[in-house]
Amino acid sequence: MNLNFETLATLVDQKVITRAIGVKIAKSGLQLKHLKTAYDRNSLDKVMLEKVNGKPRVTSEKKDHYGIK
Repeated sequence: MNLNFETLATLVDQKVITRAIGVKIAKSGLQLKHLKTAYDRNSLDKVMLEKVNGKPRVTSEKKDHYGIK
């Protein structure tokens, strides 16, 4: 998780995402590059809301863009 979270640290430091969401994203195995790719493909919601073992991968709340650009 540490490497995954390190890639998200800029977003946390700039208060784009909360630390708690950053930890959830990192624990899910995603890095910043994955989020950027999903955003570019207009599929960030799919990645963030994806169900894994019946539970949301990161969050169950739909946002416009999760602060990621």
